[in-house]
Amino acid sequence: MAIDIKLLKIFVEGDGDKVFVRDILKLWYGINLNKDQLKELIVICKGYNQINNQIDEFKQIGVGEKREAGKNLIIFDADYNGREVNHGFTNKVAYLKGEGVKLGIDFELFLFPNNHDDGTLETMLESCINPQHVGIMECWEGFESCVQAKGRYTIPANKSKMYVYLECLCGNSNSEKEKIKDPNRDFTLTDKWVIDDKTNAFLGALKNFLNQYFL
Repeated sequence: MAIDIKLLKIFVEGDGDKVFVRDILKLWYGINLNKDQLKELIVICKGYNQINNQIDEFKQIGVGEKREAGKNLIIFDADYNGREVNHGFTNKVAYLKGEGVKLGIDFELFLFPNNHDDGTLETMLESCINPQHVGIMECWEGFESCVQAKGRYTIPANKSKMYVYLECLCGNSNSEKEKIKDPNRDFTLTDKWVIDDKTNAFLGALKNFLNQYFL
């Protein structure tokens, strides 16, 4: 599929999100982005509260502008209610819509994991692990239970869980370890990930959102 990247701009929070979106565009829509296209299409905001730093990118939409008839798509984490201010699906939607009004920008919004519940990209990724390796997650659950039972330690974030998952599947060389890092991940590898929107409700919600712009 040929895509006119002048008509779309996708805003994400970090490198991991950018790579994930890049790969699902390839898997679902046959879109293979070169380095320049990737830079043009997917913009990293470095946090949900930093969209004001990308105001020039957002404002390319408008009469006579580069993407006059285009759309801005924000794909961020919903996060978890009660953890920090503006976290949780309802709070995050309210905050981002308020920022849009304040900054005078328009966008369509999807929040991981399914544009409805609290969660993050890692919530979605955990649902995409290859079932052959579910034993790694079972071991992680045992680790969490052990740490919690000690009563004085912090449970590592879900980001750590995804790092451990990949580290268990990669070799010990430096080049293999590099593949674990967010910018170097490859979600098209079926031995590690199952990106199936038909059987995964989280992915199905994201596919329904993206179909509005890529079909």
